[in-house]
Amino acid sequence: HLESIGYGRFRFAAARVVKWNCVFRLKNRESAIASGNHSFEILVLVGNLETVRTGLKKLSNTPPAGNS
Repeated sequence: HLESIGYGRFRFAAARVVKWNCVFRLKNRESAIASGNHSFEILVLVGNLETVRTGLKKLSNTPPAGNS
């Protein structure tokens, strides 16, 4: 069960970089979460407004990875 998704953006002016992150928190009230690797797909669209809009339209017509 995906309890919550957290997003963050941090600017490090001295290094002239910005860090983006996304945190997924899994919880299961009935039983323990199985140990091992868990995969999540994160898509980021970067560009001007029109590029992002076009990319979102394309993604909305694309099945998620791992599904056919």
